[in-house]
Amino acid sequence: MKTKISLFFLAMLPLAFLNANEVVIHNLTPESLPQNPSEIYSINAEIYPVSLNINKDCIKPSVIIDGKIYPMTKGFRGPNTFTYEYKMPSGANTARYYFEVNYLTKVFESIKDRTVKSCLYDLKIGNRCASTLDIYRGPIGAIIPVSGRGLSSGDTIMFGDTEVQTTYVSPYLVTFKVPALRAGKVYDVYLEGNNGSMPMGEFRIDSCTLSANHDSIYLKSGEHTVLALEVDSPAPKGGIELDITTDIPDSIIMPEAIIPEGQKNVNINIEGGKQGTGSIFIGANGFDELVIPVTISEDENNFWSY
Repeated sequence: MKTKISLFFLAMLPLAFLNANEVVIHNLTPESLPQNPSEIYSINAEIYPVSLNINKDCIKPSVIIDGKIYPMTKGFRGPNTFTYEYKMPSGANTARYYFEVNYLTKVFESIKDRTVKSCLYDLKIGNRCASTLDIYRGPIGAIIPVSGRGLSSGDTIMFGDTEVQTTYVSPYLVTFKVPALRAGKVYDVYLEGNNGSMPMGEFRIDSCTLSANHDSIYLKSGEHTVLALEVDSPAPKGGIELDITTDIPDSIIMPEAIIPEGQKNVNINIEGGKQGTGSIFIGANGFDELVIPVTISEDENNFWSY
């Protein structure tokens, strides 16, 4: 037996129930959007009329954001899409909103003005993000840029557990200087700040060379010369500690040395001791070893050169 739905029964149904079956609202806005310099964010929805009695040209959707009504315009994602370009208030990174659609529909030869509302949504602006490294390798002292958004002056780049010299440029850019760590090794890189640690990828430190003003050294006992050592890029935070040794320790007197932070060179005073022939070996983390032949003579006819 077929059951007929009476007009009286339809009249008793809540208006919201009837409206919800006439118009479907589909939110096309992601829950989280990346921060941008303009602080303008697109809120999009698809408004699809289900009933053939609805006049599509009379559909007027709005978005209500934090209690304020903003009319939406035709979108570009399809014939039934609408959009609103929302300017986020300065300092805010969240908004609560819903959609409201006004339309005209035909009911028993009469034109009715109706309204349907969506559920409530939250919009969150992701105001902090560091991209993965665009440059994955480099020598000690090289300056590497890191782009992102929401970066701050308190952010620091870490190579594993080692803090790296970091320079804040803007909320969208920081740079770091490749630290004086062992070359040929791949390090896990992180961005650390008040909001915790963010992995950024891996970085390989390539070996680089030291240069000197002497290819070889000739000295008489008691004579002095200056050995100038230089690197290609200014030394990173903490400087570059030089490991200087020799296979003729009784023949050469020399101090310990470090290339200071921000500098590219250092001068070392070398003094001749007992007669002997050998080499000076100069190394540092991340640098190829530099070998300089040395001759120390007590013969007055010998000579020494710079």
